[in-house]
Order: sequence, then C-alpha cells, then structure tokens
Amino acid sequence: FDRFDGNGSGGIDVGELRGALQYLGVSCSPAQADVLLKQYDNYPDDTLDIKEFATIVRDVKLLLEFDSDGDGQLNMDELQPALESLGVSIENVQMEKIMRRFDVDNSGTIDLVELNSLIRTVQAFVKYDTDGSGTIDIDELRGALRRLGLRAGSLGAADVFRRYDADESGVIELHEFAVLAANPHPHL
Repeated sequence: FDRFDGNGSGGIDVGELRGALQYLGVSCSPAQADVLLKQYDNYPDDTLDIKEFATIVRDVKLLLEFDSDGDGQLNMDELQPALESLGVSIENVQMEKIMRRFDVDNSGTIDLVELNSLIRTVQAFVKYDTDGSGTIDIDELRGALRRLGLRAGSLGAADVFRRYDADESGVIELHEFAVLAANPHPHL
C-alpha cells in the first residue's frame, strides 16, 4: 500500500491506482481506473484506504490466477474454476446465464469491474446457501431475508421466491440471486 501511495496521503487515488494495477499485472485506461476506484471505494472519498485496496488486490489475484490466456479478463472456461474456488459449482447452462448477467459490456468476458460485482454476489450467495447445494431453496431464502432484517412470513417469502425463481425450477440459482441482490428491498 505504502509503495503506491506516492503522495503519502494515506489513500490511493485514481492515478496511484493505475500504477498499482499496472504493477500487479492489470492494465487499465484512466476511465477504467476511475470506475474501479468508485466501485471499490466503500466510503466515497475518491481514494482507497488500505482495506479497500486489499479487496482490489484480492480480486486482481483471483483474476490473474484463472486468466490462463493472459488477456486480463475471464472467459467462461476460466470463470468456472474461479467460481469453484469461491465455493460455487456451476453447470455449463448456468455459466451462460451468469456470463449474460455479469458481462455488462457484452465482451464475452468478465473484466475486473465485472468480477468485483460477481464476487460480492457469490459471497452473499454462499453465505445464504446454508446446505452448500449451489442453490437457495425457500427455507434458505426465508432465513436470508430474516438475517437481512426483512420481515418474511411464509407468504412473503414465497412471493419473493416466485418473483426471483425466473425459470420456475423450485430453487434460486446464482444468476437469479444476482437479480434479487441487485434489488435491496424485495417486495414482501
């Protein structure tokens, strides 16, 4: 951290972030660095503190570990083992849905900006998938809603479940959970 905090301010600004990412092996434009700074800056002050910087380093490490072709992005074949390392096993059909959901720029790959959003979603998903099945059932959803402080009686949880189980499979898969997670106040 201190190596990249060139002005000694105690925070990494956008210019310093570009240098740090370059050093770590990820090149980005000034515009991409600005987006990354905003995405990782949990206490919006236009700088990354040491904890926020550690998060971006963790994500860069994951990206580089599974980026077998060295293009700085994860294609579907590279993303699958990356997700498994985070505790989620995904079948090919689900991988396609995850790519469509998180590949915001439609490049066919997941870049660092998109990866951060995906990692946050996966971490929440794994937390609420209490039986480790790779899906969230109605009981797990009810528990998750309670932990989030939302009152979720049987009917309310069932309504939320139906709303987000898009393929009506009887479970909420990661790509469906991403829609739920993007809606901070599901209608109960």
